[in-house]
Amino acid sequence: MVENQYLIVKDPDGEVIKIYVYRKGKLEEVGFGSIRNKWITKITPKNPEQRCLFDALHNPNVTILYAGGAQGVGKSFLVNNLALESLYNDEINKIVYIPNNNYVKNSMELGFLPGTSFEKITPMIGTLVDLIGIDEVVRLMQDGRLEIVPIAYMRGRNFDNSIILVNEA
Repeated sequence: MVENQYLIVKDPDGEVIKIYVYRKGKLEEVGFGSIRNKWITKITPKNPEQRCLFDALHNPNVTILYAGGAQGVGKSFLVNNLALESLYNDEINKIVYIPNNNYVKNSMELGFLPGTSFEKITPMIGTLVDLIGIDEVVRLMQDGRLEIVPIAYMRGRNFDNSIILVNEA
């Protein structure tokens, strides 16, 4: 196994017996983490894969995380809530949200869309707006605690003490 790889052990009937992660040369049992923020009282994992994701999200040694899976399994919901939890607990200074405006075939470049830069990117941050509302998004941006930057404008950027969310990468 490789560092931070997960092992889900099932019985012959397919029931999960244990979940392990390989860290520092040994297998460690994965616990039941949770996420809390001022919008969500408590989120707990609903399946073994989410337990693995919760564990990885709460591991300070994991600096880059790819969460893959089918639509609707909770990837964006969980990752956005963890970022919000970290921001409001002052564990990070900023959330950098990088929506991809090219996930729809033949989509127009941002410059061709009508409106301000914020109006152009708002539809691409739907998960975040759904979680905290547009007013809170605006407030966080004004406070410098949230930055929304389309992927086309990310070259050469550096961020310290931030969670960078790249959606639909």
